Amino acid sequence: MFIYSILLKEKRERSTNFIESELELLVDLVVRHNKVLENKKTDAVTANVKNKTWELLAKQFNSKSLNGYRSEKCLKLKYENLKKTVKIKLRDVKSKPCPTGGGPAVPQNTIKKLSSIEETIRSLNPLAFSDATSQFDSDCVDENMKLMVEVLQDCQENNSEDLDNISDNITEINWSDYTPAKLRTPISSILLNTIIPQNHSCIDHTTNLYEDETCSDKNLE
Repeated sequence: MFIYSILLKEKRERSTNFIESELELLVDLVVRHNKVLENKKTDAVTANVKNKTWELLAKQFNSKSLNGYRSEKCLKLKYENLKKTVKIKLRDVKSKPCPTGGGPAVPQNTIKKLSSIEETIRSLNPLAFSDATSQFDSDCVDENMKLMVEVLQDCQENNSEDLDNISDNITEINWSDYTPAKLRTPISSILLNTIIPQNHSCIDHTTNLYEDETCSDKNLE
């Protein structure tokens, strides 16, 4: 019985609901201490500074509020719940207009919009409440990919124009009298002067290798 009475005392007492003026006051105070309360560091020093800031915020809140006393724990919990509400509403705004599974689309007037207080909370956390698409999602459309498609289309148009210009300058050759025997036609002197000097070293090197192999075969005999 004694243990049961202790548990009843330790049970959290339900406080009165927050009214609109209290929410506005809470958010205004959070805006003042935003740099500390929204700091993403998790070390012991930062956590200690945050706790002291919430204590200071609670004193400032209770000195101006007319709806009863609120502890720093209660105010912090309420602010976290407000942020969760903002995330849920933003999720619905993004997902409900295009649901999967068929059926009629969700009317826009049934989707809850952010209030002025919730818009203020969203502005305090632009990264946390960002509606940008994921860079690693399978449905992601990269801006660079769009740019690449545009560039490729421009290149294809330019290439088609170049091909049209080239086709105008091409001289058609009549191959009707061609026979395989023409492969044995000697190379013209103009081609010999341009081809042989470039490959001369390769020809000499190959000839030397052939002579060396021939000599080695004779020695073996």
